[in-house]
Amino acid sequence: MALEAVRALVPYNPGWCEEPITAHNNESMAQVVAASPLRITTCEHIYARDGFLDLLQRKAAHVVQPDITYSGGFLETKNLRRWWKPFTSTWHPTIVTAPSRP
Repeated sequence: MALEAVRALVPYNPGWCEEPITAHNNESMAQVVAASPLRITTCEHIYARDGFLDLLQRKAAHVVQPDITYSGGFLETKNLRRWWKPFTSTWHPTIVTAPSRP
């Protein structure tokens, strides 16, 4: 079903599809990534270095998108980037917990 949803987005030409599978379901995410016509991104809800390893080894994302707050702050996220480099070249850190502007 996730792959059907991803394919339905193709005519709209998005830059990527974010988390078409529930976070932490790396086996299913890897299957979607392997068959997806769009780049798949995930990682906003991974909280520590160990949490990324299985996802990266399974190639369960085209784009790594860590939340800076959840992944240990700016410096830890920067250090993680060096650690991820052999697995993926694309990353887009975010801050999901940042307050929104009125």
